[in-house]
Amino acid sequence: MEQQQKATHHISTASLFRELFSYAGPFVIVSLAIPLLQLIDQYTFNRAMIDIAQANIAEFAFQVINFSGQKLVIIPVTLATGLSLAILPALTSSFTNNNIQLLFKQINQALQIVVVLVIPAAVGLASLAYPAYGSLYGLDRINISGPLLAWEASIALFLALITVTSSILQGINQQNYAVISLLAGLLFKVLFNIQFIHMFGAKGAIFATVIATLITVALNIWRMQQAIQFPLKQTIKRMMLVIIFSTIMAIVLWIYKLIVGTFLPYEESRTAATIVLFGGVVIGGGVYLWLAQVSTLLEHIFGNDVVHATLQKISSMRKRVFHRS
Repeated sequence: MEQQQKATHHISTASLFRELFSYAGPFVIVSLAIPLLQLIDQYTFNRAMIDIAQANIAEFAFQVINFSGQKLVIIPVTLATGLSLAILPALTSSFTNNNIQLLFKQINQALQIVVVLVIPAAVGLASLAYPAYGSLYGLDRINISGPLLAWEASIALFLALITVTSSILQGINQQNYAVISLLAGLLFKVLFNIQFIHMFGAKGAIFATVIATLITVALNIWRMQQAIQFPLKQTIKRMMLVIIFSTIMAIVLWIYKLIVGTFLPYEESRTAATIVLFGGVVIGGGVYLWLAQVSTLLEHIFGNDVVHATLQKISSMRKRVFHRS
């Protein structure tokens, strides 16, 4: 092949390394978004809580927000971003080949996978915050940890979108801008974290993080629109549908907790919290998936083959469970 080639290229090792780091550097920096947000809380949270005379709960609230609660929030984020980023190589190929229509379709799919998975997961986690935290970490100070986890669930969508939109910018050769948008979000967190804690208490740190990540996501999407004139109409329409389904799911979960709470004290018993959590996940997830399937939302996003294959696997697993029982 070397003897038959018609053109030769003399590229130095130094230039190859420069190109490698120009692509990898921004990607690595963006991947540090969560640790950097936590670092800001580490240096400002306790001081701000002391200022508002809540030093007695500062350490516990910090642990809930940045460690135990974060572990629960990151589960749907990891799942959704993993599925979305699988599209990235094909997306980069479409951009390189100037296939704009296919590129738009792939970007829409990447964003909609995040929306269709993370929004209901965040709503479900917020609805089941008390039994979720109580069953996994214990009921000590559940009156503090429960509300904090419920508020923190809202961060999940924006954390997932930061990763996905930054990766999309990398795919369309705009990776340096992803660093600028991340720095803008971090700057907001640095400037306003203490003020938000002074106004809202411990959950003020969560509010500051939500706005900071929202700023980063908004700037990334704006850059996508500027660079390739990407239309958001389809994603917004499907996001509204997901929000409607998630709202219905939240209402069902509220009724479910109201009923089971009469005979299962999930705020007092860890066993009761575990039972309520398991039942809530099954009922809430079932309601959302049924609505998404009936409306053909899943087929439009994941494709008919993927949805049908998944439903067949679920059906076969259910038959095996019933057969064993």
